[in-house]
Amino acid sequence: MWKSFQRSVRGVLRMIKSINAFALALLIVSALLFAGATDFEAETQQQDLYCEMTGYWLEDSHLPPEERRGWPEYNKSIYCGVRT
Repeated sequence: MWKSFQRSVRGVLRMIKSINAFALALLIVSALLFAGATDFEAETQQQDLYCEMTGYWLEDSHLPPEERRGWPEYNKSIYCGVRT
């Protein structure tokens, strides 16, 4: 009787350890997904700002450079759409 109780307790402890390991793995994966989504959002915001500011620069092309708003295009890897 006592040995079967000990085996049951060991089984429960093994199950608890495996549940804890699964919960830890789930927590790590969730944290990585959140971090990746946050990085993507920050990058998108930076690209939007770049396109907005270079758009202002192009709008003010009739002015001398020191009087223009925004900044000139310096990153050709960011595509801001067709501009006139």
